[in-house]
Amino acid sequence: MEGFAGQNTVEGFAGQNIVKGFAGQNTVEGFAGQYTVEGFAGQNIVKGFAGQNTVKGFAGQNTVKGFAGQNTVEGFAGQNTVEGFAGQNTVEGFAGQNTVEGFAGQNTVEGWGGVV
Repeated sequence: MEGFAGQNTVEGFAGQNIVKGFAGQNTVEGFAGQYTVEGFAGQNIVKGFAGQNTVKGFAGQNTVKGFAGQNTVEGFAGQNTVEGFAGQNTVEGFAGQNTVEGFAGQNTVEGWGGVV
């Protein structure tokens, strides 16, 4: 799914999914399987991921929560909240005001800028 503009809700994905090019206020929830979510702009909520996930290129105010499995979260800009990770996680390239809480397992957090 690509090229969304405006207020979007994407939920209940199963299988291998690519979601990219969102603009505006977005909610993405209920993912299961192998996912790539990229190119968000605006106010975004991404929650309920399970499996192998890549979330990158967020801009604006973002909430990412409820990840399970092997996850990569990179390239956030603005005010971000990342919570509830379980498994092997990499979080990199945050800029702005960031909160990362509730990590369990093997985690790498690198490349932060701003108030942490």
